[in-house]
Amino acid sequence: MILSARRAQKRDSAALPGRAWILVAGIAAASCAPTGGLDPALDDAPTQSRQALDDKPTWAPTGAMSVARQNATATRLTDGRVLIAGGQRLGSVDVGDVYFESAELFDPVAGKFSIVAAKMATKRSQHAAAVMSNGQVLVVGGTGGAQSTTTAEIFDPKSGAWTSTPPLAHDHWGATLTVLPTGRVLLAGGTPGALGGASELFDPVLGAWTEVASMSTPRRYHTATLLLNGRVLVTGGQAPDDPSKISADAEIWNPTTDVWTYVAPLSIPRTSHTATRFDDGLVVVVGGATPTGITAAVERYNPAQDAWTKLPVMQSARAIHSATLLDGGAVLVAGGLDSTSSELRSSELFDAATERWVVNGLLGHGRVAHTAEALGGGAVLVAGGEQQSSAEIYRPAESGQPCEVDPQCASDHCVDGVCCATACSGTCVTCALAGAEGTCAPASLGTDPHHDCGQGGPCDSVCDPSGACAARVGEACVATSCTADGTQAIEGAACVVVGGACATITVGCAPYRCGLNSPFALFGCLTQCRSIDDCAEGYACDPEGKCRARPDVAATDPETCAAGPRAPGPPSAVAAWLAALAVLAVARRASRRAS
Repeated sequence: MILSARRAQKRDSAALPGRAWILVAGIAAASCAPTGGLDPALDDAPTQSRQALDDKPTWAPTGAMSVARQNATATRLTDGRVLIAGGQRLGSVDVGDVYFESAELFDPVAGKFSIVAAKMATKRSQHAAAVMSNGQVLVVGGTGGAQSTTTAEIFDPKSGAWTSTPPLAHDHWGATLTVLPTGRVLLAGGTPGALGGASELFDPVLGAWTEVASMSTPRRYHTATLLLNGRVLVTGGQAPDDPSKISADAEIWNPTTDVWTYVAPLSIPRTSHTATRFDDGLVVVVGGATPTGITAAVERYNPAQDAWTKLPVMQSARAIHSATLLDGGAVLVAGGLDSTSSELRSSELFDAATERWVVNGLLGHGRVAHTAEALGGGAVLVAGGEQQSSAEIYRPAESGQPCEVDPQCASDHCVDGVCCATACSGTCVTCALAGAEGTCAPASLGTDPHHDCGQGGPCDSVCDPSGACAARVGEACVATSCTADGTQAIEGAACVVVGGACATITVGCAPYRCGLNSPFALFGCLTQCRSIDDCAEGYACDPEGKCRARPDVAATDPETCAAGPRAPGPPSAVAAWLAALAVLAVARRASRRAS
């Protein structure tokens, strides 16, 4: 994790273990110069207005915790409740941070937190926690102020009691905890000094810790992800004793051989990022801090190919954020610290199926170093953060509400821009019919919302009353328009071939001009004039409202417009339109013969 520059200026850097975040030197320097230190990926990131974010109200407040907590842990129990343990509350320059040995339970049915009567044996922040296969919660390491701890303890949800385990071999804070398929738990990294890569293994049956091979790279604030083959992927992080050294290294631990092996590195060094494994085994790494600033970059690891692939960047650069896997195959990213050292209120959702990021609403409060835990059914609890005791819940949109991708919907069906109760995949149906949004219904006649009948061309088929695709052969396919100089009208001819281009007929309007919005227009061309502006070049408007050829100025009184020869010009509008009607008739006869 990292310490924002504004708070770094207030604090003594001598007691790093007691801090909420660790200062990355490159980020501190970047924060002093607002135009520097930003991730180049931001140049390609799409922009989104705050109003647009507010138009997506997907977060709702819920009950608050008893105290403001950051760097706590959130763990979902087997009965659906969430255990929030430890953490700290920032103090001031004169008053130090407050560290907690207390824990709270969130009941998603009641929407309330309740204090666990029993307290942990040790105050701890920046620790690690995980639910073991027996339903109990293992809480490990962390820091309680000036010193880190070698203690670990277990919470029993049935009795509400804490039980201490044998001590760890090393201090661990900013470490990771991974439950293996065998039920054992791997604790990796976060130890000060040269032992920063130290790893230990907990056996819940024996209740004992065993030292295992150390990681090849000492690291803290890295990620650890259980792969489908039971191995553990570790990425990024920073050197425990030198926060300016941020790693791009990735390595995998084999529990069978107890060996760490380097694999393909990240595309950029990262710390305080997130890593999420999808059901297909691929791992998506999001955001974090780099040596030059906070990043919006995203990449995906394929264990079978040992290869990283860059993905579209987020809307906002962020670090110390949360990333939660949803039931519909998407990752919900919320809060974090942005490139200006400000807490973010925004949330974004990554849809793996389309590889798209979509804005997913604003949190009620900016949050950094908060907790996030899935509640099931697509809901996510976010709690705490810097100076925050509040909590809120994300829920996917109900049927009829706007959406962009399937995982945004409780039904997992985003159709025609709204959440639909069903897949609505039949021909000539829609989920966005006015007055019936969210319900699959027949599409309006003459439309084709899903392009079931074509690709949207002017001569494609459209939906008919029976819900089938009806050909538009013989129908006019382009609205009448005027050429840029106003001398000609462009009339739409009929569709001759389904899906073909729309042929057009150009009609010369002389002696008049083209005037679609005039009451004197016929097929786009004017038939009367009120001023010379209604007449083509070389013509003038006479007192009877007719455009007539202007006489030879040298031989006739210039104030007289009725005399003089008629200037030659294109055929009249009416004659041209009659020719167009003949073309339409031929097209219709061809259509009838084809049918």
